[in-house]
Amino acid sequence: GNGTFVNENYDINDDFGIVSCAKKGIAERDLNEIRLFIEPEAAYLAAIRATESEIKRMCTFCENLDNVLKNGSKSDRQKAEQKFHLSIANSVHNDFMDRLMPVLFTAIGQTMLGLCKDDKFCREGAEDHKAIVERIKRRDADGARTIMRFHILRGIMILEQEKEKGNN
Repeated sequence: GNGTFVNENYDINDDFGIVSCAKKGIAERDLNEIRLFIEPEAAYLAAIRATESEIKRMCTFCENLDNVLKNGSKSDRQKAEQKFHLSIANSVHNDFMDRLMPVLFTAIGQTMLGLCKDDKFCREGAEDHKAIVERIKRRDADGARTIMRFHILRGIMILEQEKEKGNN
């Protein structure tokens, strides 16, 4: 008799504190190591589970990202990079990935801000993206995993080099 009430559905919206941890200034290296634990396996599973329409979407985001890397602003690059990686994560068909994506977006955003000034990294990153999508298209799960791992490790290595340059 008191009317209709809407309660937050914690089962759907609970992120287990992941987003708040990501927003508390966790070091770039730590965030990228989390990516290293998750994204290569996501690429592996995407190669197995992605539908043809999801693969087409990945290809489109990969092409858009390539164009943005050549012509876009840092903000545009960050958004395009996130959309590309999200297209892979969505293809995993795992609901928990949705809860992890804000952490991965934080890591991707920080990495892009730190590396966008490095044209060589942007070119190599774009080639990595194409190679990842190609392996997913071919359903080469091991290849997709390996290239994604290398892609993230390259970013970590360059961030470390930039940090060393700043300390010298």
